[in-house]
Amino acid sequence: MFSSKIAAVGDFDTVSIFRSMGVHVYPVNADSEGEAVFSRVLKEGYDVIFLTERLAEKWSSLVEEVRLKWSPMVVLIPDQRGSTGLAFRNVRETIRRAIGADILKEAEKD
Repeated sequence: MFSSKIAAVGDFDTVSIFRSMGVHVYPVNADSEGEAVFSRVLKEGYDVIFLTERLAEKWSSLVEEVRLKWSPMVVLIPDQRGSTGLAFRNVRETIRRAIGADILKEAEKD
């Protein structure tokens, strides 16, 4: 049976729900210890890390460095305030790189 080590990093209200699914949660305050916690999570060997979009925007260089690697997979999620659009932009860019065309161009206008 396949078993993945999964973490969620973000504000308490957003990531606490993941605990009920067996995910290791790391609630952080973006203005203080957040980047250090994210760096520690990266070193702990997680296969998948859910990260709120707002934190990903603050730590963009670190997140981009991780995104270029095969593992861990960093999945951007909206926080309690809603989406910033970063996750969609990342998916759009990944698809554009993979197939050489922006097939989601029209979807962005919605």
